Amino acid sequence: MGSPVLSFEGEIDILTAPQLRRALRDGVSAARAELRVDMAGVRSFGSAGVVALIEASKVAQATEVAIRVSPCSAAVQRVLAVTRLEQAFGVT
Repeated sequence: MGSPVLSFEGEIDILTAPQLRRALRDGVSAARAELRVDMAGVRSFGSAGVVALIEASKVAQATEVAIRVSPCSAAVQRVLAVTRLEQAFGVT
């Protein structure tokens, strides 16, 4: 059985981050070793999305689950690069 995959599209901002946060929390709970997060369809990625990923990462580390953001859009990659979080989420 492969890793679970969550897919997101559109804008991730202060209004939509709570949905991202819930989905990531549920995804981490369901994952055994890795959770893949497909953000190829994300057009805009705000700081609230970054915070949601970091919060989920802390929970994932406590349960020994890796979160991998792959694939991701240019918008997501740009934000993760500026915040120096690319490596933390497996973005290449």
